[in-house]
Amino acid sequence: MKNINYLIIMVLAVAIACGGCRSKSKTAGLPEYGLALMQEGDYESASEALMEATAIYSNSVTVHYNLGFAYWKLGRSDDAIASLTRAVDLSGDDSRPAELLAYVMLDSGNALEANKVLSGIEKQTPSTLTLMALASQKAGSSDLARSYLGKALDIDADYAPALYNLALLYRDVDNNSREALAYYKHFKAVAPHDMHADESLQAFIRGDLSQDEVLKVVPSVGGDASIEPPMADTVVETPVAKPIEKPVPSSSSKEVDKLLAKAASELKQDNADTALIMLKDTVRKHPDSADAVWALAKIYDKNLGNKKKAAELYKKFAVMFPNDPRAAAVAKAVSRSASADADADAARSVKPTVKTSDRYFREGLKYYREKKFDASISAYRKALKLNPKSVLTAYNLGLSYKANGDLSNAAKAFTLVLQIQPDKTNALYMLGLTEKERGRNDAALRHLNRLLRIQPDFANAHFLLAIIYLEGNRPDMTAIHYERFVNLCPTGDNADKAKAWLAKHKDGEN
Repeated sequence: MKNINYLIIMVLAVAIACGGCRSKSKTAGLPEYGLALMQEGDYESASEALMEATAIYSNSVTVHYNLGFAYWKLGRSDDAIASLTRAVDLSGDDSRPAELLAYVMLDSGNALEANKVLSGIEKQTPSTLTLMALASQKAGSSDLARSYLGKALDIDADYAPALYNLALLYRDVDNNSREALAYYKHFKAVAPHDMHADESLQAFIRGDLSQDEVLKVVPSVGGDASIEPPMADTVVETPVAKPIEKPVPSSSSKEVDKLLAKAASELKQDNADTALIMLKDTVRKHPDSADAVWALAKIYDKNLGNKKKAAELYKKFAVMFPNDPRAAAVAKAVSRSASADADADAARSVKPTVKTSDRYFREGLKYYREKKFDASISAYRKALKLNPKSVLTAYNLGLSYKANGDLSNAAKAFTLVLQIQPDKTNALYMLGLTEKERGRNDAALRHLNRLLRIQPDFANAHFLLAIIYLEGNRPDMTAIHYERFVNLCPTGDNADKAKAWLAKHKDGEN
């Protein structure tokens, strides 16, 4: 299944179309701005905006999901996994954060952990099963992948990613052109505008069948549930539920105690996320352990502040272990959780400093878009006074000053950004551009060269450096940076200018 990653593109497209797992609460400002930046493809700035948003909307599935997605697009897998793990903890019945988390793990080469995440999804959807197929295929189990894809089609016979990948599996693994064509025909029928549907039937099967044989193949009509996963798969677990074998109580209790002790040790070191993973894994392995379920409820309640999830687990505990003395405390714990939520709401209304900063930030953004730069500067300055460590506010303040023609204060604002975050490449570029416009080419060179040490493929930095070196009568350096720019951005007005200069320079003209 050479193109099985295609299923991820389609699965994630569904998640993005649905708003990236939007929570029911109406968020604005930074979350909205971060999403807009993602839609523009500026994942670096988006990640910074969304990271700031997590301080305000700490329990927002949307914010953590979109931050994880932005990190993934930037190639920061570890950060993506951390953000998406938090989104999964907050997501309730929504499986999309877990699906993206699983894919990022797969993309990082950790199929086993990805499979654990997927197996924890209670309601298996076509997209979940298709991701399980990806995990199986990466583990080298084509039969298991086929089974998962078949089950996905049992749920939704027209699910395009499963249809296409089954077609690929039959073509590339089984060398079965007839079955491959049947699924590909079905895929083209349900997704006619997909780029993968542009291939002709003959091209897809690589000419293995005659035209008459191609016309006779009937499109598939459903899944392939008759194909069972292999009996012994040492890499990926089968999705078929296995009967729980009760271990000897004493050994089980000792193992649970050991696992709970490890989780407690992590909590003492303030590693709540690590402890949470350990406890969830303990409950998965020992679902009949009252101590494990209780500990999991407590960490949500006491350490993570997720009162809703804690209440669900406390109630589950009372149902599963009605004779446990702690069951009597469940009603009190749930009541305490609800009271804590009310207290938190009251606290937010009493201490509005961070949200007030966010309000001024939104005002600055609005005025900037309306080209009311004086008002934009005023709003951003107020926001920065309330939240002086906000990288995004300082950066946008610099943009507002520059747009208003105040290059001196623009340079100060971009310098402030770099004091807060020294490797902020956009700020280095804007500072370099501002210094050049101020006639301070030496300073501009210093900032732009520092930028390229951090991000060597920052195309606009190469273009600007070429211009600065040309003004400094260094055609050799101009050529180097123009050539690099053209390699990175081969089309457009700037590329045409660079190509024209390079052509003349090649002929010996400066």
